Amino acid sequence: MQTHQIKNHMMSLTVAEHGAEITSIQLEGIERMWDADPAFWGRTAPVLFPIVGALKDNSYRYEGQTYLMGQHGFARDMDFTLTDQTEDKLEFTLSYAFLSFELHYPTTSTPPYSRYIPAYFLV
Repeated sequence: MQTHQIKNHMMSLTVAEHGAEITSIQLEGIERMWDADPAFWGRTAPVLFPIVGALKDNSYRYEGQTYLMGQHGFARDMDFTLTDQTEDKLEFTLSYAFLSFELHYPTTSTPPYSRYIPAYFLV
């Protein structure tokens, strides 16, 4: 799992490309994130997008057509690309070119977004 880190004199932040998920926040050298023990729950801070929660039957209907959407959407299970990094910012992009839109969105319309960009900052 590829990760990226930013830090300053007090804090460090580590984010994985998979799901753009924060995997570590250390404040004055003390870890503040859950350790993602797979015996209990193997994630730390998943990005829930484009929905939070679950849909009835993991699907929704639009203009008479049924589309699939798993619990909490799909972003947490996708690989993001680091598109910008400064000393106090990590910016990731998820391009939807990798998704099969006919499963998630109406094929007769443009998807509601062409990319999703989570950004994390140290202040």
